[in-house]
Amino acid sequence: MPSSPDRVPCPPAAPRADDAREAAAERLLLYLRLFPMPMERRLELALDVLRKLPERATPAEAVALARTRLDKPEAGRIPSACRPLRRGRMPSQYLGRPRTEAQALARTASRRSVVLLLTFVAALLALPLLLYTAAH
Repeated sequence: MPSSPDRVPCPPAAPRADDAREAAAERLLLYLRLFPMPMERRLELALDVLRKLPERATPAEAVALARTRLDKPEAGRIPSACRPLRRGRMPSQYLGRPRTEAQALARTASRRSVVLLLTFVAALLALPLLLYTAAH
């Protein structure tokens, strides 16, 4: 790679023929780092996958081929990310309807009180208007 006068490497002017393969190799190594395996095994797997790839392979193709080569862990050996759920009996939910008669009474009472409150406020707002029109 050419260098500038102050020794900072600069990218080549024209794209190289193996840029796609190099990008696939970098993505593959980053993907394989996510798995707990020895470094030698990781590098051997990456080299094996790269040898089987065609010349103009994309990084996604490299990762897809690596997935087929990885060992499938047994279900019992994979630790769970969280504790198992213990749901037991869950009470049914009645959406939009009261569950008991007491709740139904409370809901209708609260509706009645809102209507009465709005009527009272409307009367208070209308009172000065009525007094003004009566005086003139």
